[in-house]
Amino acid sequence: MVEVNYRGTLGNNMFQYAFGRILSEELGFTFNPEHPLHGEYVRPSIGPTEGFINTLTNPTGLSFTTPIQLTCTPGGYVSTNTFQSILNDTSPRKIYVDGYPYQYNFYKPYKDKIRNWYHITEAPPMVLGQNDLVLTVRRGWNNYPINDCLPFSYFETLLSQINFDRLIICTDSFDDPFFENFKSYNPIYANYPLFQQFNLIRSANKIVMTESTYCWWAGFLSDAQEVYFPLQGGWLNDPLVNLEIDDEPRFINVNELGEIIQQIKEEIII
Repeated sequence: MVEVNYRGTLGNNMFQYAFGRILSEELGFTFNPEHPLHGEYVRPSIGPTEGFINTLTNPTGLSFTTPIQLTCTPGGYVSTNTFQSILNDTSPRKIYVDGYPYQYNFYKPYKDKIRNWYHITEAPPMVLGQNDLVLTVRRGWNNYPINDCLPFSYFETLLSQINFDRLIICTDSFDDPFFENFKSYNPIYANYPLFQQFNLIRSANKIVMTESTYCWWAGFLSDAQEVYFPLQGGWLNDPLVNLEIDDEPRFINVNELGEIIQQIKEEIII
């Protein structure tokens, strides 16, 4: 059996659910998440929604209660070596997911499956044009340290490099004075419940992501042609975190200064 203890909020939970379900399907174990990522069970402050309806049905298979194997120290990050060793071990046991599996390589071979698990049937709360830019800004909601948030200069530099029509801002903290900085862009503030914002980000053709698992998933599940993702900042600097989506050219890497570094990476590879 594979069980999941959710930590954090929606973006964290999506990594934990996907990680646990991958282990379950690969090993043929029953998958028993704490709850599906659905409806009222989606993490706090999301608001009423159908959620991810395909998480209502989960794999069944072999079920063991002992011995118990932890995927990492409770509340820690899961390493690549640990992931591979779990998959290579077919012995009877209960696997307990209790941490943060933040390595894109864990998910890369299962992308199509994951996108199906997290399929959303609801329409986004507003209609976007192809050249509209949705900009996501993480601030101090749920006690996230303000000092770890990306500065306005990051967004200002990045916006100067992108061609767009309307600027739509999604955030967890619309009342933050920080947003006075964006006045000159005449932005539209998408002040919707968090799951509706998630769905709006996912529907955009151009997305600027911030250092947030919530934003990462919205970009990953989107069909956007341009997704700008920071490779640095806050928890992204941890050596056990690597969420760079390196197999889809639409994901454009950005440094902490807001400078696009995709081209630099390509030159190094050549």
